[in-house]
Amino acid sequence: MPARNTQAMADAVVTVAEVGEPEEGSSEAVDEVAWKTAVDAAPWLLGGEPEEAVPPDKLFERLQPFKERVADDIRGEPSEEEPG
Repeated sequence: MPARNTQAMADAVVTVAEVGEPEEGSSEAVDEVAWKTAVDAAPWLLGGEPEEAVPPDKLFERLQPFKERVADDIRGEPSEEEPG
């Protein structure tokens, strides 16, 4: 099996001071970022690149819990699976 390129690239680095405090009602932005992260992670969440198209309901079933964990992490909330 050939080695896969696992290099990650960043377009920009932004300090927390530049970003500032999240505004009330920024839930849409958090959800948007969480969904993008889940979609980017889809091949790993599905166990590798699928050879065939994945049915939408199955894909949603796999991505939704991960998206929720990412959104909770961004908001600084403990996920339901974390103790504490």
